[in-house]
Amino acid sequence: MNISDMMIHCFNAESTLLRVQKIKNLDASHSLEVYEAILKTYIHDITSLIQKSATDALVSFADGDLLNVMLKGVKRFSNYPPQNVKNLRRLIAKKLIEENQYCF
Repeated sequence: MNISDMMIHCFNAESTLLRVQKIKNLDASHSLEVYEAILKTYIHDITSLIQKSATDALVSFADGDLLNVMLKGVKRFSNYPPQNVKNLRRLIAKKLIEENQYCF
């Protein structure tokens, strides 16, 4: 269950990334700032969920030094630079308010 949760989060993040790249390639005049804000916010949010799922999975079968080594690996491979999600969410909300409809 934990692994499937991590996989679905990764799939959604990849899908979002590919959509942003597609928008970038289709229309150069299109403002990517909002779409990149969506991507950064989503990845920021799911990073902690992935770390939790990985920790829960590891604790179910490992302990002691092996668990500590594996937890360090989880921390290392799920590292994402901190984002100012408050400002990113405000940017997204501003776009939605300006359009007065769901525009993504």
